[in-house]
Amino acid sequence: MFSLFQVNGVSHNLPVIVADGQLRAYQHGTNILVQTNFGLTVSYDLVYQARVTIPGSYEGQTCGLCGNYNGREDEEFLLPNGRTAPDEAAFGSAWEVEIPGASCTDRCAGNSCPVCEEKKKDVFRGRNYCGLLTDPDSPFAACHGVVSPSVYQSNCLYDVCLGNGDSQVLCQSIHSYVTACQEAGAPIQPWRSASFCPVSCPANSHYEVCADLCTTTCSGDIMDCPETCAEGCQCDDGFFFDGQGCVTLESCGCFERGRYYKPNETVLMSECQQSCTCVPARGVTCKAQGCSREEICQIRDGVRACVSKDIPKPSCSVVRCREGTICKMINGQAECVPVSQTTCWAGGYLHYHTFDGRVYDFHGTCNYTVAKTCRDDSVLPSFHVIAKSENSGNTQVFYIESVTVQVDGVTVTAARTEVGFVGCGHALTGGTYVNR
Repeated sequence: MFSLFQVNGVSHNLPVIVADGQLRAYQHGTNILVQTNFGLTVSYDLVYQARVTIPGSYEGQTCGLCGNYNGREDEEFLLPNGRTAPDEAAFGSAWEVEIPGASCTDRCAGNSCPVCEEKKKDVFRGRNYCGLLTDPDSPFAACHGVVSPSVYQSNCLYDVCLGNGDSQVLCQSIHSYVTACQEAGAPIQPWRSASFCPVSCPANSHYEVCADLCTTTCSGDIMDCPETCAEGCQCDDGFFFDGQGCVTLESCGCFERGRYYKPNETVLMSECQQSCTCVPARGVTCKAQGCSREEICQIRDGVRACVSKDIPKPSCSVVRCREGTICKMINGQAECVPVSQTTCWAGGYLHYHTFDGRVYDFHGTCNYTVAKTCRDDSVLPSFHVIAKSENSGNTQVFYIESVTVQVDGVTVTAARTEVGFVGCGHALTGGTYVNR
């Protein structure tokens, strides 16, 4: 799966370290991890599942689709105004995030969503389908006592049914349980084969049920790598992960000031006043440069560049924001902004499991607040996690197109487009985006 990573709208290659080390992003198996120094971890598999983990100090401090984390499942469906939503549809719609140019469609929620006939479910309960998750002799048996497979099997049955038995849907559903198990430290036995959920790894790499990309990168040992496993593609001996694939040491680029540069990659820095190039074996060299009188420095499509002044600028005059928010120009973009260790996950097509354990379904195509800090008087660092959901052509089947994390003035976005890019400050670096 290909990904794009941006920081404040600028594309970056993984790994990325920003905000003086307060926020880091890197590849962990098939997932992208975004971590902060105050305990927030966001994991995204680029299509099926996003997981948000926060420390216990945030109890009672959050809101959004992941709930308020107050220990009570019956108080999860709170609207932005603090009132209780009448149902899942009203709750989900209330946490839409207005994005200029993006449209939202609330397809269904709860009992209004499509249902699967029991006859079809019986077929998919077999060991060749979702039944593998709960089989006592399956490769996941050692995890059953650590992470219950029941919810994952239920979601699998629903999703595979709506996908008419699609093998990719099945494999993604099983992978979501594998991720939960591995994050919990439970052992997983090999479960993929050439005929069942095969993984196609890029050149110079191979699949492992417990891959290690974090300590074998071109950037060297710069990350506080997780102790847990994650299945994915492991670089062959003698090769290193450069954010997109496995290359020889001689083909590695440069890592400087928290950013990885591809060999011979050139980017504009300091409001286009510097042109910096990665010279293999020598590092990053910069020289003065500037825009002409007919140009201005702007970030377009994740790349900072000198662009013609004749190109219309984004404007708040054409943006309509929801009640309680106003439009502001941020880094040259019109955005609607508010006037004023537990894990939650969104997965499947689309199922939610809140910080307090409540499970519900809400299907819609929009940008949604998954979780954020909601108490203005809190002394804890604030954060905002947004997920964008889309349907895949089948109007009943949804996927997560991108995940955005906002922390301390920095915005990073991981999206399913090109592998290993990150966006930073409205510039493009590889699989992920970071804004400052």
